[in-house]
Amino acid sequence: MSEYIESILRDNEQLVYRAKLHWIVALWPLLFVVLSVPVTALSRTAGLALLGQLWMGFASIWVAASVIDYLISEMAVTDQRIVGKVGFFKGKLIDTELSRIEEIVVTQGAVGRALGYGSLVVRARREPELRIHRLLDPERFRQMAVEQTSVNTPDGPSNDPRSQTGPAPLMRTLSEREEENRITERDRQCE
Repeated sequence: MSEYIESILRDNEQLVYRAKLHWIVALWPLLFVVLSVPVTALSRTAGLALLGQLWMGFASIWVAASVIDYLISEMAVTDQRIVGKVGFFKGKLIDTELSRIEEIVVTQGAVGRALGYGSLVVRARREPELRIHRLLDPERFRQMAVEQTSVNTPDGPSNDPRSQTGPAPLMRTLSEREEENRITERDRQCE
């Protein structure tokens, strides 16, 4: 499971923090399996029974795919970059240098805050936007990335939020970004 992260570490690179997806990734598929059982069991006609069996088969495949995604997905913050892999069927490899990161945004709805998961958006110079949904403890992940960014900045941490040299731009909250009119519709959809 964790061989990928270990295999791509550079010689002088140290692993700082490791994260996984939250178990919630399998919730909807499991609910579909549970709902398919009564449809199949209580069917009085062959057509409804077949429909229930098809539904159960589809939901079972969805559960299996979600569990595989959960088991193989991993992300990490090192002292130099954010690395990882997410998903199997729609796999995404992650490798972003900390020095290129401009902003890290965490969004969590009420359920996500209560259960400890959320979405993480990483914006880096000259790289496509990185979005990871249903990440376990995304605020801690962001905090660790920001700490490493400030450690690796030649001038050290900046106390001026307008400074572009320190980690301050990474620490903006969703509400601050709304005030700046820099929030996108996609950020709102992550909540």
